[in-house]
Amino acid sequence: MHENGVHAEAEAMGCGVRYQSHIAPHVEHPIVTTLADIDRLRVPDPETTFPLNELLKATVSSSAKRPGVPSSTAVPIRARGAGLALCGPERFLTWVGEPESRPAVHRLLDICSRMNIALGEAQIRAGAHSSTIGLAGHSLISPATFDELELPRAGRSVQPAAAWRIRLGPCVRQRNRDVAQSHGHQGGLHRVGSFDRSRVL
Repeated sequence: MHENGVHAEAEAMGCGVRYQSHIAPHVEHPIVTTLADIDRLRVPDPETTFPLNELLKATVSSSAKRPGVPSSTAVPIRARGAGLALCGPERFLTWVGEPESRPAVHRLLDICSRMNIALGEAQIRAGAHSSTIGLAGHSLISPATFDELELPRAGRSVQPAAAWRIRLGPCVRQRNRDVAQSHGHQGGLHRVGSFDRSRVL
């Protein structure tokens, strides 16, 4: 398994990212500094844009080295994590907390979801057998904000790729159970068959 963190997506979309050997990558220069910047964002082609094209080469290589053995690639299906990287955490969370900024936040997360989908589908074409829905900064927002911003997009991110085998991260699994209990039925993301495939019910 190899991890594609959201920093690769952020760099592909124009952020300046610092890579060091002893710590995780860090976005030094967020590309979104004003709400107007959101509408200038474009989703790049993962197969031709650095560093996403290098991640795809790694997937091809790992699949070729172990033919017939399922390989797992952690595609970052987490729109809010990408939003944090593109804006910087403080700026993003400030906008989330301001009602007048919320429509722009939704537009930002929709763009990030499209980026997630494009990269995920490219990884599947490159030979990945599964993906993971994970979270970033989930402890920084309330459950209600999570339900509004994160949970619906996690489900929509996998609708275009019904063949994806999706493993839900523990926080998504727990929140899915909470939502189901609160509504008295199974809602949100749903376990299907012998693996976790996500869909909106």
